[in-house]
Amino acid sequence: MNIENIIAQATEGVLASMSVVRRAQGKKASDIETKEDETIVTATDRISAAAAAQYLKVTNIPIMSEDSEQNVCVAGYRQFFDPLDGTSVFAGGSVASTVIWSLYDVGRRQIIASIVGEPVSGRLWTASEGKPTELRWFNEKGIPKEGGQTTVVEKCCLSRKTAILFDLSHGFTRAGRQILTDAQVGKLFSLLNTRTKINIPGSNGHIQALVANGGTGIVGSITTALGGPWDACGVLLVLQAGGHAKAFALNNGLLEEKNPLAVEDYDCLITGNSKETVNTLVDCFRQAVQ
Repeated sequence: MNIENIIAQATEGVLASMSVVRRAQGKKASDIETKEDETIVTATDRISAAAAAQYLKVTNIPIMSEDSEQNVCVAGYRQFFDPLDGTSVFAGGSVASTVIWSLYDVGRRQIIASIVGEPVSGRLWTASEGKPTELRWFNEKGIPKEGGQTTVVEKCCLSRKTAILFDLSHGFTRAGRQILTDAQVGKLFSLLNTRTKINIPGSNGHIQALVANGGTGIVGSITTALGGPWDACGVLLVLQAGGHAKAFALNNGLLEEKNPLAVEDYDCLITGNSKETVNTLVDCFRQAVQ
């Protein structure tokens, strides 16, 4: 299997989806439906998925996505794909949504390549095993702009001058429940607020990509809103940019640590620009859960 060819094909698919989302951003979302898990899906989700399908299917690797019926792996690999991550904020007029793709090695139980595209800006982050995270820019037609750069997380300390990015579950996770109680959320925010700023953009792909991007003052992220494995695939971007991550399954109030690259196995993901940042965020998280 040629990973580079698969990534190239997936890149074309992500760019096709980004073009669809970009044209629709800021407009009134039409054809909004509510699914059984109370998440919403729009016409843009469907059109974006269809635009990418012609590229992703060429690889003959099963595609697993939030709205796909092809959820059974018949090969040694899966493609995780979300054609519009952050549908709720998109429907509200936000432009913070992303398109997420990842290649998952079933035997090793971990992702080995990831792409996150930001339609509003044309930014596209790519990472794979053994290679640094790369940021490239594309115009509205999917044509690359000049340049490109390797991203490196900013090694600054967690402080009131920095910010972490948060995505909060309200019951639509793969576990089918709200991961933290309202009281635990309140305690976690209180613990974090004494240490750093808290921003909530509304897309898991976005918050993980921004940590990997090394933007000034963005030092970490916490998500308890993993509706599927695609929502955690940006963790590879963080790790390949020199950052760190810890992941946990939460069962009966107990946190069980998991491999952050085993994106099918956990409920909560914490990323950071350093081990110290991740450990501090994990400590706050543990205190809130106890």
